[in-house]
Amino acid sequence: MIKLVILDARPWQAAMGNSVMGKGTENAGNYTGCTLEFARIDNIHAVRTSLESLMSLCNRAFSNDEDIRLTTSQTWLSELENTQWLQYQSLILSAANRIKLALQKGICVLVHCSDGWDRTSQLICLALLMLDPEYRTIKGFVRLIEQQWCSFGHKFAERCGHYEDSKFQKKQQAPIFVQFLEAVWQILRQHPRAFEFNERFLATIAFHTYSCRFGTFLYNTDMEREKYKVESKTVSLWTYMLCPAHQTKYTNPLYALRTLKKELAHRKRSRRVGSKSIACLGAFGIATAYRTGDSTGRLGPDKDEDVKGIGEGGGTKISLEVEPKANELTVNPNVYALGFWESFHLRWLRGYGHVDELGIKGPFFSTARRRSGLC
Repeated sequence: MIKLVILDARPWQAAMGNSVMGKGTENAGNYTGCTLEFARIDNIHAVRTSLESLMSLCNRAFSNDEDIRLTTSQTWLSELENTQWLQYQSLILSAANRIKLALQKGICVLVHCSDGWDRTSQLICLALLMLDPEYRTIKGFVRLIEQQWCSFGHKFAERCGHYEDSKFQKKQQAPIFVQFLEAVWQILRQHPRAFEFNERFLATIAFHTYSCRFGTFLYNTDMEREKYKVESKTVSLWTYMLCPAHQTKYTNPLYALRTLKKELAHRKRSRRVGSKSIACLGAFGIATAYRTGDSTGRLGPDKDEDVKGIGEGGGTKISLEVEPKANELTVNPNVYALGFWESFHLRWLRGYGHVDELGIKGPFFSTARRRSGLC
């Protein structure tokens, strides 16, 4: 019986290559009930090359040369595939989905990569997003980034190339955090009602990762941020984004969970079954109404029909309970189910129609959109 899954984010070949430098990987045979799996996610150098290829493709799509634009429009799908950007998105989401499934079965999961501050953070955060709806709220997502990225030691300064300094070499730059945000966007795209925040929220975070306007993503570690007194000398990105004047821009109008919670809280206060009140919705749960007197526990044709007669003497007894797995998201990680984050990758290109700071508008070439179904 499997009790522990060790998920190595690297390809098997890379793990074996690293063993020459003393890094290697675990021997599952040394542990009882343990299995070792590889997520096959390439390193920062492959991701950086992939994004550079993607940006080159986008620039050609909006070139001043009409012939180049036309040619790129006709070959857009094949060239997008050649960048491998969506293939890497697929691998990340697949690995996060494997973590989620293992945890659902009560199996412990140990996740690591070469160093632990790049692919590891990506996979852990995505798995938590799929499992816990708390992290799909605006404040919950902010806590997730603070815990698993800032406090965990992701090297923002080094990966984003914030400073012109010899110690921050270009070969160590990679869009790891932006790649994670896009993976979140892929999940949001498949489950548009499950997130309190919208696409603009993610795009704004991605933009300010590189802007250095706020202190949230400066330096590589909390120790460095404390050493240089970032908290007292700069403003946090969350202070800006979570203030009431701005937060409304980032709220998803399709997010229905808050409405459901308010409705059930109201029912708990105003309606009673005999001497017992209707059970209130648990934290971020989904309520199910069923007749307690029915041994099958089947759903009534309508919640409101079940509630009729309550308090009128002899009414049908109702119970509202939280389905423990109702809030867990199922994500399709296959490349054909993923989309191209047009409004982020094309936001600054001439001809796309940039309006204001990430208040993004503008048409893409419609032929490629219709053929790909990516938008």
